[in-house]
Amino acid sequence: MRHQERWDGRRDGDFRGYPGGLAGERIPLGARITAVVDAFDAMTTDRSYRRAVPAEAAAGVLRSEAGRQFDSQVVAAFLAVLKERPWG
Repeated sequence: MRHQERWDGRRDGDFRGYPGGLAGERIPLGARITAVVDAFDAMTTDRSYRRAVPAEAAAGVLRSEAGRQFDSQVVAAFLAVLKERPWG
């Protein structure tokens, strides 16, 4: 469940991290990677309660949350791979 921690450690607001209280590099690298990939997949996949968003819109959310919800370096690496190998 460490992938639910926020890079900035916040535990309030709309996008809360889990109460482990980990932040930054205290979050294991694998969990930081999983957080980005899981969020992108969740946004770009239809759910029973909402339609999927386009990959570019999901990438925009990742960019806007880099350094807050997600590790900026992981987001940058993911988006670089996504540019070379488009989603879908």
